[in-house]
Amino acid sequence: MTKITRRQFLSSTMGSFMVPSLLSSQLFLEDKGEDLLKKICEEKSLSFYNIHTGESLKKSVFWSEGGFIQDGLASISKLFRDHRTGDIYPIDPALLELLHALQGKLETDKPFHLISGFRSLKTNAHLHEKSSGVAKQSQHCLGKAADIALPGVRSLKDMGKAAKSLKRGGVGIYSQFIHVDTGRIRSW
Repeated sequence: MTKITRRQFLSSTMGSFMVPSLLSSQLFLEDKGEDLLKKICEEKSLSFYNIHTGESLKKSVFWSEGGFIQDGLASISKLFRDHRTGDIYPIDPALLELLHALQGKLETDKPFHLISGFRSLKTNAHLHEKSSGVAKQSQHCLGKAADIALPGVRSLKDMGKAAKSLKRGGVGIYSQFIHVDTGRIRSW
């Protein structure tokens, strides 16, 4: 029986991530893959304040131990619901990853003020009729967009610049908020 080193073991298993609990072991964090393992094992959470409903979520964990947390995803989806109709739609986990990365880039853990999350087709059509700034085929209708602000924490210009630097989707800067989505990379 051939004995393999920890380095050889890590090299052969890092690509598969088949055993997240094994990867989270502190024993492996001493090796060369320390940074990657910390990222895999890190807990990711977000805080929000919905300006329309007055509801808040504080440090809602959506990722832990190498996977998405269903309760956290459900809580965020509920907060992101269409406040006009009450419709709830699953929010794209990639959007949450984008928002988490943006929060890190902005070096803050303050809650994002949510202006608009999910929009039903009915709400979107109504808003599109009233404003040329609302896309007919909005990413909001797919749970892939958020209009956010960090009043008193970061300027919209700084938020927009940070979001664009992530290169993870669309970024729009408006007078009261920025729009981020997980669609194709573009900005306005």
